[in-house]
This record gives sequence, structure tokens and C-alpha cells, in this order.
Amino acid sequence: MKTSANRRDNAPLKPHKPRQQGFRLLPEGKRKCSKCEDIKEESDFYVDKSRPSGNSARCKACINESKRRQREDPNYDHLTCRRAWAKDNRNHLREWDHIYKANNRSLHALTEARRRARKYRLPDTLTNPMLEEIIRRFEGKCALCEEDYEHLDHFIPLKSGHVGTVAENMVPLCKTHNLSKGARNPFMWADMYLSKHERERFDALVMYLTELNGIAGVADFKAHVYLCFK
Repeated sequence: MKTSANRRDNAPLKPHKPRQQGFRLLPEGKRKCSKCEDIKEESDFYVDKSRPSGNSARCKACINESKRRQREDPNYDHLTCRRAWAKDNRNHLREWDHIYKANNRSLHALTEARRRARKYRLPDTLTNPMLEEIIRRFEGKCALCEEDYEHLDHFIPLKSGHVGTVAENMVPLCKTHNLSKGARNPFMWADMYLSKHERERFDALVMYLTELNGIAGVADFKAHVYLCFK
């Protein structure tokens, strides 16, 4: 039987129940994967702030498996797609790279220094905690002046074929001093280019490196440096 318009219009309104999101029906800290439909810990899902739950719809395992199959698909040229995307977003990539380097200067310097050491087949044992300790030791300043450090310098240059990117060979320098020093013998460079005040700081730096390398005296450390350039 059809309901008359009068009875329908005068019928009492039922209270509206707000629709709950599926993830809110699960226990705290749990999420359900839309692919495998397993209920897992929140940590098993990638962060996705565009979703109400704050996590991806699929779990990490399902996403990783999907990407693995995509990489193994002979009909899918993954590298070509990445290059095409990079070409279309070149300006964005440059901007992101600039922001990353500005916010992670020390980490970027460490990565580059270790990469260069491997290029010369030299040790690259410097770690981020070691680098932070070196920077803290010089209070974030250039070892030879009062300017903020900009470059991570190898006291004995990698081009000499010795030492490498190790804590005992790394010195924070400003851009001016680092570019001036280049791949020169540091003692010969200091004699030619440093002012009196800068030379005093250089001598203190040499004392620091001598102790750090466990060498008996400055004369022996200097002889060791000269030997690396023969």
C-alpha cells in the first residue's frame, strides 16, 4: 500500500547516524588492508596524509609485492617511465634537491665525501655520528677562520691516493679555504697562503689531527703527510 503524501510529510524524522569510516571500527592502532583484507598494525602501512586514516589503503607487503611484479614485467619499461617523469618535472626536482641539501647539509656532505672515497678505492668509514662530533668540536665553524663551515675537507686529499674519508682525515672548512687548498699538500699550502692568525689556527688543527691519528708528535705527522704525496 502506498503511503499518502500527507502521512509521509508529517512522519517523525529519524535521528541521522553519521557514517563511520571503516578504520574507526577497528581496534586502536589497527588497519585493514584493502588488498589482502588482513587486519594489521598501523606500522605495517605507509603514511598517507591525504586519507582520513592517515595511512595507505594497502599494507606495505601488498604495495611492495605489486611494485616487484611491475619491475619484473617485461612489457613495462620502468626506467623509461622514470626518465620521462624526471624530464617533465626537472624544475621541481631541482627545487626539491636544493631544499634537501639546505636542510641536510652535513648528511649531504657525508654522502658525497664517502662516494668520492669509493671512487678512489679508499676507505669510507666516516659515519654521521662521527661527522656530528667533528662539527661540534669546531662549533660549526671553519677550522681556519670564524666563518661558518660550508665544505667537508680531506686534510690529506683523496687525489694523493691515501687515507680516505675517515674521521682522522676530515676537517670542516669554509668555501674560500677549501677551494684554495684543493688537492695541495696542506703544509705547503699553509706556508704560502695563510695569514698569521690563520696559521695559528692551522697549527692547532695539526695538533688535533696528530692526536686523533695516534701519532707521537707533530713532526712525525708532518712526515706522514709528506710521504702521502710522494
